[in-house]
Order: sequence, then structure tokens, then C-alpha cells
Amino acid sequence: MSELSENTVSRSYAFLKLKPKTRLWIERLLILAIIAYPLTTMFLGLDLGDTGYHVYAYVNVFNTPDKINYTSIFSTLIGHVWYRLFGGFGLLSFNILEVILELSMAYLAFQTLKNVIGRITTLTGLLVAMLAMKTYLKVFNYHQLNVWFLLIMMILQYHAIFTNKSIYS
Repeated sequence: MSELSENTVSRSYAFLKLKPKTRLWIERLLILAIIAYPLTTMFLGLDLGDTGYHVYAYVNVFNTPDKINYTSIFSTLIGHVWYRLFGGFGLLSFNILEVILELSMAYLAFQTLKNVIGRITTLTGLLVAMLAMKTYLKVFNYHQLNVWFLLIMMILQYHAIFTNKSIYS
């Protein structure tokens, strides 16, 4: 891992020679865009994915178990608990859960990468990722939950490698 020293990695974003005030404004605009985009698109209604299937599974996990696919049981149970807590908001409640999941992924990735590749570079990448995530499903689903768990595993592996503590791996 000697080729990934801090000096080598820090040069990857050294081309951004900005004043601290300009850098701060760019960071604020990127953070605002990362937060605002999913919050505004969650009100756009249905998408063209499997929204109906997912919402039906969350609502009827115990009523009609013969019509539910149990390969994604953990996300179905999370969706069912969310439905029990916030089901009165209808489809919007599952959109809110999806936004919470996406913003938590962005926060975790930012906290992990900001000192490695730089804050502006990390925020730019997160904005692109956020734009790509909203092209599929707008409701909570097992795809994004799997990505969340993969992100947690990669963060733990990163800490295990760079701190030489195998307890994280």
C-alpha cells in the first residue's frame, strides 16, 4: 500500500487551486444540490419500475405470503415496519424512506472519502451518483438497501486496510 501514500492521493485534486471562500461556496452548492435533488423528485409520483410490486409486498407481507417473493425478505420487513409507522402518508412515505437511505449513503461515502480525494471531488461524484440513483425506482427497495450494505462493507474494509485493524474486516 506504499503507492497510496497521502501525498500521492492528495495530488489527484491539486489542480483545484481555489480560494478558501470560493471552495466553501462550491462545497455548499454541491451539498445543497445533493440534498435538494432527491427531496424534490420524491414528489413526482410513480416511476416506471416495480413500485407496485414493492409496495404490495410491504403492505401484504403477512396477509398474502403466497404472493410475495421472499428472496428480499429483509427489505420487505423493513418496508412493512415503515408502512406500519408511516403508512398514512401512502406512497410518499416509501419515497421518504428511499430519500433517507440515499442521503445516508451519500453522507457515509462523503465522510469516508473527503480526506482521500478531496471534498469537492467527493461531493461532485456524490452528486453524479445521486442523479443516477433517481433514474430507477423512487420508493424504498432492495436494490438500494443492498448498495447501502455494500457501502458499509467497503467502508469497514477500507478502515481495516488503512488502519491495519482486522477487526473491521
